[in-house]
Amino acid sequence: MHRFVIIFLFLWPWALLAQHGVCHRDLPAVLAPAPGLRAYHVEHYDLTIIPDYSLRHNPSLRGSVNIRLIASDTLQQIELDCSQAISIDSLDYNGEAEFAAEHAGNKLIVKLLSPMYPQQQATITIFYRATPPQSGGVFYFREHNGDTLLWTLSEPYGAREWWPCRQDLGDKADSVTVRISLPAQSDFIGVSNGLLQKIETAAGLRTYTYTHRYPIAPYLVGVAAAPYIQFDTLYQGKLGTFPIHDYAYPWDAQKADDGQKQTTELLGLFEEIFGPYPWSREQYGHAQFTRGGGMEHQTISFVINWGFDLIAHELAHQWFGDYITCASWNTIWINEGFATYSEYLAYEKLKPEGALPWLLESRKVALRAEVNSVYVPDTTSIPRIFDNERTYEKGAQLLHMLRNLIGDEAFYAGLKNYASDPRLAFGFATPFDFQQHMEKAGDTSLSRFFADWYYGEGFPVYDITARPEGDEWKIEIQQNNSSGNGHVMDMPLELLFFSRGDTFKTAVRPNAPSNVFYVSVPLRPSGIVADPEYKVLSKNTVKFIKVDEQEQFTVFIEGNGRELTIINGELHPAERIIIVDALGREMGHFEDISPGQRLNFDLRSVSRGLIFMVGQEKNGLLTRKTLWIN
Repeated sequence: MHRFVIIFLFLWPWALLAQHGVCHRDLPAVLAPAPGLRAYHVEHYDLTIIPDYSLRHNPSLRGSVNIRLIASDTLQQIELDCSQAISIDSLDYNGEAEFAAEHAGNKLIVKLLSPMYPQQQATITIFYRATPPQSGGVFYFREHNGDTLLWTLSEPYGAREWWPCRQDLGDKADSVTVRISLPAQSDFIGVSNGLLQKIETAAGLRTYTYTHRYPIAPYLVGVAAAPYIQFDTLYQGKLGTFPIHDYAYPWDAQKADDGQKQTTELLGLFEEIFGPYPWSREQYGHAQFTRGGGMEHQTISFVINWGFDLIAHELAHQWFGDYITCASWNTIWINEGFATYSEYLAYEKLKPEGALPWLLESRKVALRAEVNSVYVPDTTSIPRIFDNERTYEKGAQLLHMLRNLIGDEAFYAGLKNYASDPRLAFGFATPFDFQQHMEKAGDTSLSRFFADWYYGEGFPVYDITARPEGDEWKIEIQQNNSSGNGHVMDMPLELLFFSRGDTFKTAVRPNAPSNVFYVSVPLRPSGIVADPEYKVLSKNTVKFIKVDEQEQFTVFIEGNGRELTIINGELHPAERIIIVDALGREMGHFEDISPGQRLNFDLRSVSRGLIFMVGQEKNGLLTRKTLWIN
């Protein structure tokens, strides 16, 4: 634990770069009251980062952050997130001569001599040094062809590893200014959120200053630096024209040019589906980094490559994850499930030949999630938060099932209404917020659906038997849960009957461990397929009994040849079964036999040779069986 009392502030020369930022005043401030030491809202972060490239095996940085905040309740202490990877050099609170601060664990607590009262503003300025962890870290230095590439990835808890801030999902700063200072002699370009305001060179450093004037969560603040090749274009959006800036590694520059064309197409599609791009007064773009996948830093996604799926995923996050952010890491599906399903929506509209392969691959991965829920009960486990099978793919399949349940028109209306809800704009949301919009759009209750598929574990395993019965088909469905917990899902299940050149589709709704349905089928089917369009995440086994393949009964010999066993067919009762020898003499008979009934006949008195069994159904149908008795 480090405890210190600050009497005065020692200013580094480069700290003169600090300045106050502004936000668009017509945007709603995120002022949700927080308990205890976090009963405040951050109005602006002013962050300066100077990477130290001299220690390649133990990379570090110098930084300063100016935090302007406003109290939402009476405060005697102010708590910030700040890990032990950060060493505090100096701290100033409101220019006061004396106050106390304590840096313990991952918290930095400023203890006030006089309390802050609601709506009172204050400024905290911190100068520090940091050595962020490189193994599983969040502020990365990576060597490539003699260059030290730099990038950050702070989701979910990593911002505190490289800058003091309030990183919980209870507050978004109204705006942020980020400066990244690089060696002036290098050809590196510094990248961060928002718009580039200026580039200055002084004291051997070239400093890139960015300002983002929209509410932002600290984990969405990112910086990167590399010998980037920059590609620029303009996009005419619903709310005006804004630039697209892409920063590619030199060895991937040609692919980035192609990726930019995809970005403009995807922006057009997503603005139609979700609503106007949230940051239209600033920009969008990508900066390449060396980590697998991508990271949806606000206005500037970091990506490993320019693949269609990845570009669509990170762009969708600008609405789902950045503009509207999950209210807790338990509900990360609000971010990741939506972005993942947006990949499918993009394929459907822009590359339809890729839609079905995407859906089948997503389904295959989701079906590995035989236990546990989309909801994340344990947010101390980062692998569980970002579980590909549950959070991403099952989360996407959940949305696909919801879409098929309420229909396309209601689904897209609910999605757009959710994305444009002023109560959620630039703030936080829960699955219940989304559920309410979908219920209103679909004019139905979705409580059971979310209980089954979001909070519930596993998926249904259907054992389906289809057999003709009179003029109808009898459909018997046994339902188990993949998790083994016995929970039964309630979902419509489509059945496709087919014959040569003809099909008939209908739907049933299994909602119990065992269901029986009777269906009129206007053709003579030769087979049946369950869920032919992959609308339900399930594993299905289908037993189809054709009309011309039914057997009234089966026979076999047991007990070392001493006993004849007859099992009546499962479709119809039998009026009579007669057992005769080769001369036609009756040796025994059974009457009024139920479907599936098991009969036993003693063979010890029967001579060697052929015997015959003749069964007669109540409708007059005769069935003949022959056996050789040794």
